Amino acid sequence: MNFVIYDTETSGSNTRFDQILQFAAILTDENFNELDSINIRCRLLPHVIPSPEALLVTKVDPNDLLSEKLSHYEMACIIHQKLSSWRPATFIGHNTINFDEEILRQTFWQNLLDPYLSNTKGSVRADLLPILRAAHTANQEVIKVAETESGQPSFKLDRIATLNGFENHDAHDALGDCRATIHLARLVRNQAPEVWDRMIDNADPKRATELLENNRSCLLMTYFGKPHVHRVMRLTGSPSNPKKVALFDLAFDPEPYLSMTAAELAEAMAAVPRAIPMVKLNAMPALFSLDDAGAPAQTDEIDEETVRDRIERIEGRADFLDRVSEALEIRNEYPESKHVEDQIYDGFPSWDDKKRMENFHRASSWATRYEIVKTLEDKRMRFFGARLILFNAPDVLPDQVRKAMLRGMINQRLMAEGDVPWTTCASARASLDAMEPSQDVTRIRAWLDDYEQDLRLQLLSAAA
Repeated sequence: MNFVIYDTETSGSNTRFDQILQFAAILTDENFNELDSINIRCRLLPHVIPSPEALLVTKVDPNDLLSEKLSHYEMACIIHQKLSSWRPATFIGHNTINFDEEILRQTFWQNLLDPYLSNTKGSVRADLLPILRAAHTANQEVIKVAETESGQPSFKLDRIATLNGFENHDAHDALGDCRATIHLARLVRNQAPEVWDRMIDNADPKRATELLENNRSCLLMTYFGKPHVHRVMRLTGSPSNPKKVALFDLAFDPEPYLSMTAAELAEAMAAVPRAIPMVKLNAMPALFSLDDAGAPAQTDEIDEETVRDRIERIEGRADFLDRVSEALEIRNEYPESKHVEDQIYDGFPSWDDKKRMENFHRASSWATRYEIVKTLEDKRMRFFGARLILFNAPDVLPDQVRKAMLRGMINQRLMAEGDVPWTTCASARASLDAMEPSQDVTRIRAWLDDYEQDLRLQLLSAAA
C-alpha cells in the first residue's frame, strides 16, 4: 500500500480551536519513492487569534496571515480532494495521531467535509513517533536520539532528523517536516524491519485485533516520559466502541480487581500505575507478540508459572469481564461540551444531511449554499455552515443575522475574558508579556494591537 506522509503548521496547539495555516503531504510508494505532493497555505480565520508561541516557533510573520491567497474553506476543499484521490493509503507523520490527525479532522468537519478520510475506504493511519520509540526501546543502536533535561530520550523531529543524517532540514515547515519524516521512516524500516513491520501491521485495526485474539498474552509498550513494556492479556472490548479494548497488565495480581464493581473498575482504568490499560485498535497500538523478532524487552520480570496462573484466574471469571465491559462504557461517558468544536465525536450527521453537505460543495453560489445550510438537521453542521457563509460571503446573510453573528464571534471568541479554551486578544497579550523582549515579540505585539483595534471597529459597526 502507498504511504501518505503529511504534516501541518498551525495557529496553536489546541486541535479543537486552532487552525491549520500550512498543510503538506507527499504520496509515496511502499519504498518511499515520491509519486505526488501538495504544499498549501491559507489565510487566518476571522475568529482565530494565533498563539504567540506558535508564531515564534514557526517564524511566521502574523502580517502575512491575512494576505494568503486561499481562504480556509478553499484550502480544506483542495486538501480533501487531493487526499481522497490518493486513497487507499497508509497515512503517517510524526505525532500525527494525537495532533495533526485531530486538527485535520476538525478542518474537514468544520467545513462540512467527511472528517474520517484517513481511516476509511481501505486507508489506515500510522504514526512515526511511537514507531521510533519502539525501535529505540528494542535496540538503542537503531537511531540516535537527543536527551531531555532529565536525561530521557527526546524524539522531537527537528532534533533527531539532523542527528540521523538528514541535512538541510527546514524545521517547522510542513513540507520540510514531511521529508524529514520520510528519511527517518526509511531508516527505521531498514535498520529495524521487524519493529517497522509489526507497527505498520498494527495500523490496521483488523491486524491489531488478530494479534490480541490469537495470543493468550502479548507485549504492550507505553510511553510516559520513558518506555514501559507490559505483559498483557485481552479482557474485553467496549460495547459501543469495539475498537476500544481493555487489557490486563499481568505484572499485577488480578485478585483485588476480580471483585470490583464496574464503577470501581472504571476508576482503576484511570489510576497510575494502571493494572487495566486501554488501547484503541484504530490508533496503531504498540503491541507485539511474545515471539516477534526484535520486539522490545519486557520491563517487569514475571515467571511463566505466575503468568499462567493469573491468566487462568481471569479467564475463569466471565462476571469480571462483564463488569470490565460496563466500566468501559462508564469511561466512554463525557459531559456534553457547550462548545460545538468539542462535539465532533457526539454522533454522525444523518445520511440526508450528508447528501445536503455534498450539495453544499457542488453549489454554484454562496446564496444557494445558504439555502442548503438552513435545511440541515444537525445543529452542529448548521452552525458551521452559517459560519462559513459569514466568513466567505457575509452579504448573503440578512443584515441583522450577519451583525448578530459578527457580534457574537468577536465578543465570545476574540474579546472574551477569563478561562476559555481558545486564544483571545487578552490571553495572547498575557503570553507576550511573559516573553523575553525581542524583535519578533515586538512585531507580534504591534500586529495584535492593530488587529484588536480593527476588531473593535467591526464591533461598533455591527452594533449600529
